[in-house]
Amino acid sequence: MYNNSMTAEEKVIAFNHYVYQLVNEEHTDVIIIGVPGAIGKLNLSFPMGFGIIPFLVSQSIVPDYAIMCTFYAEFTDDMFFKVISESCKYKLGFPIDIYHMSGTYIDLQATKENGEIKYTHVPDAFVEGLLHSNYGNSSISVFNIYSESGEQALHNHLLKTLGFSFEEVKYIW
Repeated sequence: MYNNSMTAEEKVIAFNHYVYQLVNEEHTDVIIIGVPGAIGKLNLSFPMGFGIIPFLVSQSIVPDYAIMCTFYAEFTDDMFFKVISESCKYKLGFPIDIYHMSGTYIDLQATKENGEIKYTHVPDAFVEGLLHSNYGNSSISVFNIYSESGEQALHNHLLKTLGFSFEEVKYIW
């Protein structure tokens, strides 16, 4: 995807062929593809790649299950996640199934003052507290998959969505 000698169309086709080849050679049931970068710009000063790499990957394959990693943010309801899922459905061609909220957040004030993105970290306990209080009863699945409960919740949600029974699948993270 970072090869400048290929057109966007060639990258999409090449990645599609690469994944198809992996499936045929490995005879795997599940392939996890991590896509780096943001799905859009932070603002005009920080374009964050404009979401080009996620867009190219989304045109190469259609996932059966999509996890989006987000920065820590103290939203009081799940509207942000609903908007992001809708945006992904129309921009990338699929909605988001589950969100992972990390303990990293963008310090917007320091970013503005320094002219470069500044990240700050909060403990996992803060993330867990926010998720429990703000999204515990939400229809949107938001977890911190770095925690044991978040890892188990991701596992259960993934297997339920893909139609596996919990007894037949062992997992190792």
